[in-house]
Order: sequence, then C-alpha cells, then structure tokens
Amino acid sequence: MHLEQVFLDTQDAYVWLYDPIPWYYWAGGSLIVLGIIAVCLFPLWPPIMRKGVHYLSIAAAGFLVAIIGLGVLKYIIFCLLFALSGILHCYLLIKIRIIVQQNLNFARC
Repeated sequence: MHLEQVFLDTQDAYVWLYDPIPWYYWAGGSLIVLGIIAVCLFPLWPPIMRKGVHYLSIAAAGFLVAIIGLGVLKYIIFCLLFALSGILHCYLLIKIRIIVQQNLNFARC
C-alpha cells in the first residue's frame, strides 16, 4: 500500500468510475494482429495472391507518383505564369489593392 494513501471514515460517498473498453477496440486490435500474422505468412500464399499483391503495390506506387507529379506540375505552371506575367502581375496586385481600399472607404460612409 502506498504511504500517502489514507482511508478516512467520513460521510462522503464512495464512487467507482468504470470505463469499459469498447467492443470495436477489441475487434480492431484482433484484425491488426491477424493482418500482421497474414503478412508474416506471405511466402506461403498461393502464387495468384502474391501476384495480385504485387500488382496492387505497383498501382499504389503509381498513384503516389501521380499525386507527386501533379504537385510538381502545379508549381511549374505557377512559376511559368509568374515569370511570364511580369508587370501585369504587379498591376493586378495594385488593382486589387485599390478595389479593396475603395470598398473599405465606401463602408465607412
């Protein structure tokens, strides 16, 4: 027993907070354990399943490369438009600033 634990006989109510573990935690934990066991037994899988997993991994890698490629393409297009816009881009920023200021002045009236 801990040295600082003291039991006093008072009129206070004793409360026991019971917070059970939900069933879906048990189900999810069981699925994770079974999934890890299945991955460890990968060399024993039939050849058709191993080939399917291979194609699935190639498709997932292709998807990731496509997403990264879209990001790079976006920045290339942005840089091209930024470089080609030159003075026009500054003009647009100044024009937007003037419009915002006019709207703010209109709101003050």
